[in-house]
Amino acid sequence: MQRYLSPLRDVLQSLGKKNPSAIIGFFLYFEPDREIENSEEPYELFFVVVHDHLIEGSREIAEQAAEKITTKLTTKYRVQNIWKGVELVKCDIASDEEFSLYNAMTYKNYPLDYISLRASETADQAK
Repeated sequence: MQRYLSPLRDVLQSLGKKNPSAIIGFFLYFEPDREIENSEEPYELFFVVVHDHLIEGSREIAEQAAEKITTKLTTKYRVQNIWKGVELVKCDIASDEEFSLYNAMTYKNYPLDYISLRASETADQAK
């Protein structure tokens, strides 16, 4: 699944750096949660941008982030209305008050420090 998320790395880092106090994190859930053996079967991806309800304008920032994520994934993985590799089922926003404990336990958190650590690990391995 990581290989399908790599095109988002730059977008997520940029969004997070621009608005570090407004965006709390990026959360995703994908099905199946194992490697797919059939390359024709796409992962189903559910994405949530969580924002801080106390920061004025954070909802709009999260909406813009969700639009950029949707555009990036659609451009990369949707060809002639057919998803290849990953199907973005939903890209929502939620405040930290709306994002439930159940969501936090179900979705995987991909915070920016994880993304940048993965990027540096990949760069180190390529050397």
